Amino acid sequence: MEESSGDFPLLGALPVGVFTIDPEGKCTFANTFWEEFLGRPLADLLGYGYLSSFHPEDRADLENRWHLIVSSGNYRVEHRFVTADGTVRWVRIEGRGLRDASGELLGFIGALTDIENEKRAARLESKLQHAQKMEALGTLAGGVAHDFNNLLAAILTSLQIALAKGKHEPPISEALRIAMSAAEQAAELARQLLTLSRGQEPDFSPTDFNAVIEQAVALVRRSLLPGQSVGVELDRAIGVVEVDPTQLSQAVVNLIINARDAMRSPGCISVSTTRRTTEEGEVLVLEVRDEGVGIPSESLERLFEPFFTTKADKGTGLGLAMVNALAVSHGGWVEVESIVDEGSTFSVVLPLIPVRPSQIDVVLSPQETRRVMIVQPNDELRLQGRLALESAGYQVAVVSGPDEALARYREEDVSVFLARLTAGARELLGRLREEGATTPVILAAAPADLLAAGRLRAVGFAGVVPLPIDPLILARVVRSALP
Repeated sequence: MEESSGDFPLLGALPVGVFTIDPEGKCTFANTFWEEFLGRPLADLLGYGYLSSFHPEDRADLENRWHLIVSSGNYRVEHRFVTADGTVRWVRIEGRGLRDASGELLGFIGALTDIENEKRAARLESKLQHAQKMEALGTLAGGVAHDFNNLLAAILTSLQIALAKGKHEPPISEALRIAMSAAEQAAELARQLLTLSRGQEPDFSPTDFNAVIEQAVALVRRSLLPGQSVGVELDRAIGVVEVDPTQLSQAVVNLIINARDAMRSPGCISVSTTRRTTEEGEVLVLEVRDEGVGIPSESLERLFEPFFTTKADKGTGLGLAMVNALAVSHGGWVEVESIVDEGSTFSVVLPLIPVRPSQIDVVLSPQETRRVMIVQPNDELRLQGRLALESAGYQVAVVSGPDEALARYREEDVSVFLARLTAGARELLGRLREEGATTPVILAAAPADLLAAGRLRAVGFAGVVPLPIDPLILARVVRSALP
């Protein structure tokens, strides 16, 4: 016999859902809490009607476990319910079997508690713990990468100068180029770690969007497995836009390599670009689609987490994290669609940034009459800067800090200062301007400090040179700063 809460006024007033179910699973009683919680008439819940309120995925689980519930007589489960307006809420259901004197099961009596707030708090706590873990990992990785980056700076500068100035036999030249390639790859890994751990502002410049995509595809095409191919379909209306070409190229390479590894058998990787108009404005969409194994639902939430990988010992867990970092740093996002055993599609969505007037490229030429003063207490970095500038034809003086720099400046002819951000560059600029000097000051900054350095350009610095030093970049920035 089915009864309503009107037959039991006290139960009807309880702040939890009370119910009884017969051995076949039919609801024979429900109090008014159910009606208020689900937004449905009690009459719709009696019998088997209550089952329609279970989330479809949880309903199948309940039906599969019903025989265990009947045999044990007691149960405690957590499920999702769908209310009349479509809201999904978590509930805890606890029940106890009712038996007669002979032990025969008469049915169940149970209670339902709304635990949505508990689940929400647990999710927030989990996100907080995850953020704290990522912060700790980022600090550790960033510290190691920073020290590693300083060591690589000396190696790269020495190799670049050796290749540019020395005349070597072919075997030696080839060995130097191999060493240079390996050092550049190591420096790129260090930059990735620093970008992920501390953030790095993108270096926007007028860029042929499709050309970068084509170059990246050509670069990675040779690494495909037998039977794999890459199809490219580009929207030629995109043209030249403002992006960071290095970050964009790295993102394309990472996505294609990820697609390659996801395909166990021969197949095609599709790369496309489109220009779309959305409510937020015009956007560029880079899409990479594969015919691989797909991504399990339990892995999707962690997909862009640094160091998370599903490739066992094959992956570093940095590839997709870097793709996400590119999108976020450009004000965009990444969308993922995946079906297990069918494949995945990654869409990098970037806002369309109009091209700014491009600067006239500087033609480098010997500058024997120009003197650059390097302000840097680290002997190793002072040596790198001196070698790079002297190889470009500049006279170079090196000092350890602002006091020594100003003392020598008053006695010597200095055309431009190159000062490390952490070596008193702001103090030097301020004291120069107090004395009425207009000599330009260029900042040298490690990747971890580039964001701050970029912002400091607004207070009067003439340019920023990233570390490790690239001799060509340094010479170009110095030449641009000269009056």
